[in-house]
Amino acid sequence: MKKNILISGGLGFIGSNFLKYILKKKHINCIVIDKLTYASNIDILNKYKKYKNFKFYKIDICDNKKIKKLFSDIKFNHIINFAAESHVDNSIKNPNQFFKTNILGVINLANAALEQWGYGSKKNGFLQISTDEVYGDLKTLQSRGFDEKSMLLPNSPYSSSKASAELILRSYNKTYGMQITITNCTNNFGPHQNNEKLIPVIINSLINGKKVPLYGNGKNIRDWIFVDDHCKIILKLLNNFNSLSKYNIGQNNEYSNLELVNIIYKCIREIMLKNKKLLKKYPKFNFELDFNNELINFINDRLGHDFRYAIDSKLLNKKFNIKLKNSFLLNLKKTIKWYLNND
Repeated sequence: MKKNILISGGLGFIGSNFLKYILKKKHINCIVIDKLTYASNIDILNKYKKYKNFKFYKIDICDNKKIKKLFSDIKFNHIINFAAESHVDNSIKNPNQFFKTNILGVINLANAALEQWGYGSKKNGFLQISTDEVYGDLKTLQSRGFDEKSMLLPNSPYSSSKASAELILRSYNKTYGMQITITNCTNNFGPHQNNEKLIPVIINSLINGKKVPLYGNGKNIRDWIFVDDHCKIILKLLNNFNSLSKYNIGQNNEYSNLELVNIIYKCIREIMLKNKKLLKKYPKFNFELDFNNELINFINDRLGHDFRYAIDSKLLNKKFNIKLKNSFLLNLKKTIKWYLNND
């Protein structure tokens, strides 16, 4: 008998990449909901509608009436919640939208699941895609990465909304016995990512001969994981609900924003020198720059800007023996090539 999996936010960056893996599982029906914002990948609908186990509904997880109707029509085995407002800059400008989607939306999904599954169901599970930002700021380079027992100390409206969702789902496990898995992943990158995110901003600035806008002094540090690697882990966790579980997902690719600009610049330069068509397509790319300051437009620092995020993924590796090949440069070049070939 086929399983029905609800995938909320399935047309977002991580969700749409996850679909290409789960749709290959013939024993799973993928019911995808998305409210179709500017960050949704509409092309995915045409790409995946050929799959018999794919069904799409335009639904906002904040629309409690539509969520209830969906759950009355379909019996779900599991929920994977990718749906979220995720751009930190936008959360500073409009925190209410983030609190609404990232908190109220999760409550709507959890309540609908509870009503359908009942108390203490061991056959069903809710998988919440969260972020490493809920742990807050690592002030120094020497500090070790956060583990799953670290305190939640979010510093932005975005991260506080995601931390709130985690605590709400924890309460549904402790009070109602709902099977909950929470993942805290580092920064994702890859093809199809929205242009507001850092790596696409860097690529698009450089190929158009513009300086890259960086907050403050550009020394803030982030860890990066290729989106496909993240999706493979999520797929594995889908079959491993165990009351209340929490897993950090990282790949130990820590770079300052300045270092990242330099790496991407060198990669673009290498790729374009090997492809004359790209040279003609992007005549404004400057091959002569060697120093960071020539590439960067330093702007006023973001409010509440965390210095460093880093996490410890040992629990995930130990429990599931997951050993991801860390090919950061290879995957970065793959990502850059996609942007160079797709306007």
